[in-house]
Parts: sequence; structure tokens; C-alpha cells
Amino acid sequence: MVAIVAAVVLAVITRQAGNERALQERGRWTEAVVIEVENRKTDKCTLRTSDGREISPQLSEGDGCEADWLEPGDKLRVLYDPKGAAGPVEDVDMELESGSYQGAIGGLTALIIAAGTWGCTRLNRRDNE
Repeated sequence: MVAIVAAVVLAVITRQAGNERALQERGRWTEAVVIEVENRKTDKCTLRTSDGREISPQLSEGDGCEADWLEPGDKLRVLYDPKGAAGPVEDVDMELESGSYQGAIGGLTALIIAAGTWGCTRLNRRDNE
């Protein structure tokens, strides 16, 4: 069970680190226009750049899309990936640091390996008894 939980957390962290890395390397700032706001379990905003190109994927709730505050026609300053590999983020005060995840990724990987090894060892001992 420990390995499964660690693997899920590792997947989430590595995805976030990958998104930040993509935005660091090829991200572009633009003033985007909100085209559509989806008010569901998690809010999603469809955005277009000032020259009319749709920004893909959509802006999510955690990155600046708040259905209660935004409506079509509103303008936001966002950092987006022109290739669409990483989701856009609204004007952020923090610096993107994909390298800051290295310790967490390494620690979780070690935990998964240790838990898997321990589980296999216990299973092997039980089979030999």
C-alpha cells in the first residue's frame, strides 16, 4: 500500500515538474481573452491570444480560472506553452523552478523501491516456510 500511494504522489509531482519545465523553456506571456467559462466540479476557462489563436489546454481552476469571478470577454495575463504540452497559468508572482522537485522525486522513488523490495522479501519468506 505504501508503494501505491508513493507512486500516485510521484506521478502528480513529476507531472507538475514537467509542466513547469515546459513553461520555463518555451513559455510565452500574453494577454488572453476568456472565450468560455465552464463552471463544473473544477472550473475550466477557454482562452484565446490577442491574435485569435486558442490556447490549449484550458486554464484550470488552480491556475487562475475562477468561474465566480470570470466571464467571457475578460482579459488575463497568462504564461502558456505554444506547443500545448503544459497548461497555462495566470500571472504568477513565484518563479517557476522545475528543479526544486528533484528531492521529492528522488525520495519517493527510493521509497517505492524500498517498499517493493521489502514486500517481495516478505512474500518470498512466507512461501519458503
